[in-house]
Amino acid sequence: MLLEKMVETAAKTGIQGRIINVTSVIHSWVKRDSFRFNQMLNPKNYNGTRAYAQSKLANILHVKEMARQLQARNARVTINAVHPGIPTTRRVTGKYFADCNESSCSSLANDESEAQKLFKQTRAVIYKRLGQPEA
Repeated sequence: MLLEKMVETAAKTGIQGRIINVTSVIHSWVKRDSFRFNQMLNPKNYNGTRAYAQSKLANILHVKEMARQLQARNARVTINAVHPGIPTTRRVTGKYFADCNESSCSSLANDESEAQKLFKQTRAVIYKRLGQPEA
């Protein structure tokens, strides 16, 4: 809901909206075969460090998918993921930053299909939790 308001406001004012998600280099600890969004919080095999690393990977995948969707709409809103320290992000979107510089992230964090899958699953969980049909 907030995103739509940002897109509207940016279009009306001509001022670019910016979204910054804080992540961590620990995202690179997650291996492709162990990234299971639906099992992340399973109490039977919960591991705090693993859950944290997966949540940071999820932050980056979310940023990349949202950036793709915003660009497809020609929205004047950028979204980036940063390892602590906020860099200048004007007209930059869908990137990962470490130590205030654009940086490389893991190949899994760059996987567009994983980003789309995570985005859809997250959206479904949120709408289910809110008791609303998906838009």
